[in-house]
Amino acid sequence: MSYSDRQTRLPFSALRAHGFSDELIHLWTEAYGDTLLPLQSRAVCETRFLRGDNLIVFAPTSSGKTFVAEMAALRHLENRRRVIYLSPTKALAEEKFRQMRHLYGKQGFRIRVATRERPETDGRVLRGEFDLLIAIYEKMKAYLVTHPELLSQVGLVVMDEVQMLGESGRGGVVDLLLTKMARAPFGAQFMGLSAVLGDAGRIANWLQCELLEFRERPVELREGVLNCATGDFAYRCFNSGEEGVEVLCPEARMDDPTEDDAGADLAAIVGPALALAEGRGEQTLVFAATRAMSRQWAAAAARLSGLPPARAALEELSQAEDSWSRDHLEDCLRVGVAFHNADLSPEMRRLIETHFANGAIRLLFSTSTLAQGVNLTAVNVLQCPSMVTSEQWTGAAGMAPLSLQRFKNQGGRAARYGATAAFGRSILPARNEGEQQRLLRDFLSEDFESVRPPLRDADLEAVVTDLVASKMCRSRDELVDFLTHTYSGLLAWSPHLDEFVIHVDEAVARAMEDAFIRRDGAGRLEASGLGAVMAGAGIASATATRLAQWIRACHDGAFALMEPLVVAAFTPDARAFPVWLTDAEKQAGVYRRDVLDALGRPWEDLTPPLGDLLQPVGGFTPEDLGSLKMAVAMMEWIGPRDTREIEERFRMMAGSLAALGAQFNWLAQTLAALGPVYGRPPEIGNRLKELADRLT
Repeated sequence: MSYSDRQTRLPFSALRAHGFSDELIHLWTEAYGDTLLPLQSRAVCETRFLRGDNLIVFAPTSSGKTFVAEMAALRHLENRRRVIYLSPTKALAEEKFRQMRHLYGKQGFRIRVATRERPETDGRVLRGEFDLLIAIYEKMKAYLVTHPELLSQVGLVVMDEVQMLGESGRGGVVDLLLTKMARAPFGAQFMGLSAVLGDAGRIANWLQCELLEFRERPVELREGVLNCATGDFAYRCFNSGEEGVEVLCPEARMDDPTEDDAGADLAAIVGPALALAEGRGEQTLVFAATRAMSRQWAAAAARLSGLPPARAALEELSQAEDSWSRDHLEDCLRVGVAFHNADLSPEMRRLIETHFANGAIRLLFSTSTLAQGVNLTAVNVLQCPSMVTSEQWTGAAGMAPLSLQRFKNQGGRAARYGATAAFGRSILPARNEGEQQRLLRDFLSEDFESVRPPLRDADLEAVVTDLVASKMCRSRDELVDFLTHTYSGLLAWSPHLDEFVIHVDEAVARAMEDAFIRRDGAGRLEASGLGAVMAGAGIASATATRLAQWIRACHDGAFALMEPLVVAAFTPDARAFPVWLTDAEKQAGVYRRDVLDALGRPWEDLTPPLGDLLQPVGGFTPEDLGSLKMAVAMMEWIGPRDTREIEERFRMMAGSLAALGAQFNWLAQTLAALGPVYGRPPEIGNRLKELADRLT
């Protein structure tokens, strides 16, 4: 029995009974076909989301979650109420913006997209010049600090990829956002969309949402492990639960695979990937743990590939700026292979997405960001059994075993709805039968990892400042009440309330000592000018302190541009951007000399904070040298050198340089916003804004 036969599918015409216009139903029918998917039909028939109730939908990739949110959004838009749609990444926000504008812009709705790279949107949003706003999480967090009343004008908030609550780092932003929206007095409807998650019921209860949990996919998915020693793929079907073994790619067998074979990992991925894409003629997507791995694996596959060239992609790529990135990508595209990661410019990434979607690229190696909602599909998805994660104690990046949640989310890219394949495959490689059996036990389980409390290890001083600046908390007791109602509070803080109150008191004391918050005449907490800028920008407390130190010491707009670049480069927010140093870069003082030359002053004439940063007691650490490299790279980035020259000098791809430029743009904008706070002359802010523009 087919998936369609097992599940109820309402015709779109049935939505007339829910008050949707004939014009809108006609538009949906043209775009999506005559009937809703089973998940969408269940949402309409079994929940009250079209009557304004909150709803969270947990369902596999490609099951149709997004259109449930579209129905809710259009219900509000047709009734002249605004909608906010929150997305985890800029790429997904831009894709959703293009899709929504194409579908609903012709209906006269004003559709905007808000990311850090689109500051021109801010004024329009804050003036209320939108009907549907698509914003990344961090942008919405900033809006709710400076203009929390924005929610009073909104009928519906949709948060996509709610499972990001469990992601290291950004999960804290999601936790704060969800709690703010749940506790706001304005009564906007909330809808959450998430891949299947083990804590679905607890999260729905926390948010006081109706829960719709759906466990089937429109297209069957075989999830399993490939024994690279035999070519046998042992799998379980996602929908039916049937198990089987498929002789998938015997020609890709690894000869005598060993644990210490340096090329074993590469062979276990590239060999099967080529066998599937070339031997079986099936479009294949490979998820690598790092950018370097995705690029190296693509290059290795390209050397062996007999796939036809992606001619249209090559022609489009020829118009791109001359760079290493273009050369590497061109070599791959000549044989139907590509890679997709942050080393590529946004334009190149869109090129790859377009030509993979139309089938011209047969084999694609990507990092995990492509799994976060971007609408691509393949017959097969191969996954690296490791992933990059932040070490809990030190915060350093390292490799860890692939999580079950990541495996499910990435594997969901295989044979999405609308693909022609009868089923897809989500494949993990194993070197031998013993490893195959272990991975089968680990990854064909339904016991998902629990979501860790994402705010437990957060900068509590910055969190306190955010809540005070947004006027959601004006006392210690209100802070404790709010924070214990976060997801982190529910799991980690409420059971140890007395101890947690002490931590909040300490955070408030630090925030007051650092001049982020203060007490007004009535004894209520309020944000200082510095604290308001810090919270609005979403920077760490140590970053705010360092930026404020420099802006206070700056007296006119004649400063060398290297000054703010160095100051920004030594902040925690800049250092969160990974920059690799060669052995030669660790030994030589070349970047220190470049900084001095750009500053135009000798070491002994430098005043704080530059003097302290560039003449540290005890000498430079590798992290310090990385900061110097970033500052010099950004100085070159805004200068006259060609992109290829900059790539060659710093061993950084154009996309990474552009992403670093966006990070420094954010910090330069924050510096400019601090100017008026400290009464600095307008020319200082103007020069910093000009620097920010040049960085992007």
